[in-house]
Amino acid sequence: MKNQSILKQEGYTLIELMIGMVIGLIVSSGVLFGYLQIVNATQSTIASTRLNTELSNVSGIISGELRRSGYSAATDGGVYQQGVSSIDLPSASCALYSYDVSENGVLDSVEQRGFMLSNNEILRGISVTACDGASGWSSLTDSSVISVTNLNFACQGCTASSAVRQITVNITASDGPVNDFQASREYTILLPNNVGTD
Repeated sequence: MKNQSILKQEGYTLIELMIGMVIGLIVSSGVLFGYLQIVNATQSTIASTRLNTELSNVSGIISGELRRSGYSAATDGGVYQQGVSSIDLPSASCALYSYDVSENGVLDSVEQRGFMLSNNEILRGISVTACDGASGWSSLTDSSVISVTNLNFACQGCTASSAVRQITVNITASDGPVNDFQASREYTILLPNNVGTD
């Protein structure tokens, strides 16, 4: 009678449990692998987008500033006509320019500006007369965000007799210290001031 009171209990065998655990591990591994792939793709997209955004912002600043070169509030000869050149390219990676920032009709030393490449950063100069990176130069880009490997300025029509001048700017950069992504921008800026260099 004692045997009849014991209910027959059934459960999973050790082999069934092990098979279930293996299947669970395979599914979990697949989900984890997929998640890591999504995280890596997202980080890559963010890094690439940040690099392109930074390059776009820097390009906009350089373009806007160089377009102002030669501006003068003086009325004689028009706002973009001066008796001296307003832009100079001492080297391929440096541009010096000036414009009447204070709009008083006189070019002061504080209105001499520039852009140059130094230590994988683009420097912006205010009150500068040489591409030496000394006083007056400050970082426009941060090498921990983007590492600029090339900044090149080339002027077409930069002679005193040219009626039209334009500057082609080429920038190449990578995404900071990681250097997984690289991007380049090349664009041409039409300069309103037609006073060229000799």
